[in-house]
Amino acid sequence: MGITIFARGSIDKTDDIPVLIAEIKEVAGKKGWNYEVIDDDFDQLSQVELEHNKEDSSLNINGSLGLKGILIDVGPGVDTLALLFDRSGVLTDVMSQVVWLQDKGRDDRLSICKTQFGSIEGHISIIEILDILKDKYMTNLEVTDEGDYWTSRDRELLSEKRAVLEHYINHAKEAISNAKRPAAPDQSLEDLALSIERSLLDAEGNKGPIQ
Repeated sequence: MGITIFARGSIDKTDDIPVLIAEIKEVAGKKGWNYEVIDDDFDQLSQVELEHNKEDSSLNINGSLGLKGILIDVGPGVDTLALLFDRSGVLTDVMSQVVWLQDKGRDDRLSICKTQFGSIEGHISIIEILDILKDKYMTNLEVTDEGDYWTSRDRELLSEKRAVLEHYINHAKEAISNAKRPAAPDQSLEDLALSIERSLLDAEGNKGPIQ
């Protein structure tokens, strides 16, 4: 849950990937953003193995994803924006590419960036980067912006949508924390789910209008 930006499409010319990287690096440098350039060998077979780290339950990715591009961090609370392309020029991110390599029968790759827990400026910065891609490198770029800023360019609307979502996140947290767990160990998860649902409805009724 959270305001998220989804971008999909392919670069018009794969030869322009280094040019795109250079331009976004320059923008990141001027803005003081951290970035990382990814430069896999397109001639190398793309294959990965997933390794679970038992110590911290993390997931390690071993092998080559077969991607070139750049990762950008625009600020705290905003997910890293991945502008990564495979040898055919498809825009993707790390997890989308991993899923695709595991199941090449599907191809719904895209780049996903959640901005809910960052600043409004962070969300707008992501959109401005995607503007560069759309204007210069990806004429078929499709963006779905849950904050509606991509289509509206309305900062106030973006702020309102973030406030509404924050309201419901807090509301859900409160409802779940207030839900009574089954007293007997033989009571079902369905009973717990019903208890949480009742708490959600009660909490919503007590919240009143969003300020």
